[in-house]
Amino acid sequence: MVGYYLIDKKIVYNIDNGEIFNLDKPEVKVKLSNPAAKCLQKIIDADHQIVSPDELINDIWGQKGIVVGTNTLYQHIYILRKHLCSLGLDKNIIKTTPRSGFNIPLEFTIEPCQDEVEWVKQENHQKQHHQEEETPALAINELPKRNSRFLKKRSIYYLVIVFTLIISSSFYIYNTKNTQEINYLLMGKHQHCNIYGKDDKFTLLYIKSRIDMYNIQCNELGNPSLYYFGNTEIKRESIFLCDNRIDGDARSNCKSYHWTGYEN
Repeated sequence: MVGYYLIDKKIVYNIDNGEIFNLDKPEVKVKLSNPAAKCLQKIIDADHQIVSPDELINDIWGQKGIVVGTNTLYQHIYILRKHLCSLGLDKNIIKTTPRSGFNIPLEFTIEPCQDEVEWVKQENHQKQHHQEEETPALAINELPKRNSRFLKKRSIYYLVIVFTLIISSSFYIYNTKNTQEINYLLMGKHQHCNIYGKDDKFTLLYIKSRIDMYNIQCNELGNPSLYYFGNTEIKRESIFLCDNRIDGDARSNCKSYHWTGYEN
């Protein structure tokens, strides 16, 4: 088996350690999760042909005796596509064909390579070094400062958004009374947690997979209640883990978990 694949002549996929990087910035590497790396390998091996969800699920999880739903597969495909795009590939690098599966379209090249990768990396380093020598010193010194200020402002902006969402969600859980009891029904139990939901699009098995994926603790003694919220339109999911059931008069200490990226 080759050690590397070159995707669209710009992204290198290292089979041995599941890393991807752009030839222009080989020092910036993205480490794929084991399922995401196996998804990419399976799609590459298909040589532009469509790979069905059932085939991917069986090869990645089924052979180990692990039962997962298609939502888990779609989550890993979404994350894989996001990583590839962050390194400079087009968002259509992994095409989803409804009711069929996934493939890399023919307009994106896939080339197995080994020694060539190191040579191309060295060539790019030399070009980059030559360009830096020709750039005025003032511009080199000023650019990191502007980037640093920009990144700092953006980090503060996202931090404020996340903090606001957490506070708002916690306030909602603490103050909502009969609304939760009307809209959210008991779906079942996982370890010590009673699981509540309101949308039949999300099965109990799917919610259990999210609990396991994000390591949400349901093994605490007592009778904790777990409320699942899923919104496919804004691609957002939330879980609130409370130390007792939320009802009209009682208050409960809750922990909130939020993430984005749900994909049908």
